[in-house]
Amino acid sequence: METAGNTLVEVNGLSFGYEKNMIVLSDISLSLERGKVYALLGAMASGKSTLLKLLARLAKPLSGQIILEGKDVWQISERQFRRCVSIAFQYPDRSIFATTVYDEVVFALKMLYPEKKHMFDSLVKGALLAVGLDESFLKRNPHMLSGGEKRKVSLAATIVHRPQLLLLDEPTAGLDGISAESILSFVADYAKSDNTVLFTTHNLEDISIADEVIILYDGKVHYIDKNRVDYMVLVSYGILPPDYVLYEYWGKYHGYT
Repeated sequence: METAGNTLVEVNGLSFGYEKNMIVLSDISLSLERGKVYALLGAMASGKSTLLKLLARLAKPLSGQIILEGKDVWQISERQFRRCVSIAFQYPDRSIFATTVYDEVVFALKMLYPEKKHMFDSLVKGALLAVGLDESFLKRNPHMLSGGEKRKVSLAATIVHRPQLLLLDEPTAGLDGISAESILSFVADYAKSDNTVLFTTHNLEDISIADEVIILYDGKVHYIDKNRVDYMVLVSYGILPPDYVLYEYWGKYHGYT
């Protein structure tokens, strides 16, 4: 099956379960277009991270297909696939392995584009600058950085080779407001270069940068209009709105507002 028009990824009838009788995702179908940001919402254990892993070819579906630029992802060579698709996990401590920031960020380039060795230094510096870190971080030990800095290093390592599909699992989790804003600004800008970004989040304020909002519920895909969010509808999907919204509804219910 060929992807059409501006579509980068086409998911058709995707199902997955960690055990045969415990299906996490059931008959998932969706399209991801170039130049767009997608926010993926859902209650705990709804399958958000699982869907990212399937798209990143880190798990194999029970049934269905993932088509990337007209080809089944499992028919694409490992190197070519990793050049196109990159994922940053929720907990950078679990993925960071190098003893310097430079070695952490350059790793993907060494694996995927060894012929560009003469460009490694400039590409690494460019990736760091893109996520808000300067050259002073190059020789620092990433394990000794703050949580926000580790997340930025992990993101730089994920985008240093400019993948077309960027998958981010809870990119703003645990960050302060300024750091979260910086990450979201980067994500929005990254998609403008004809790339596609799909990120999971529990923070409803993050959806402001998304072109489309997808909800996973009961193993299936649902869509909402981010400009017309009905928080009580989100509650029906097991997603709690921000505290200030809950207080507002509580006040109205009790006649205080």
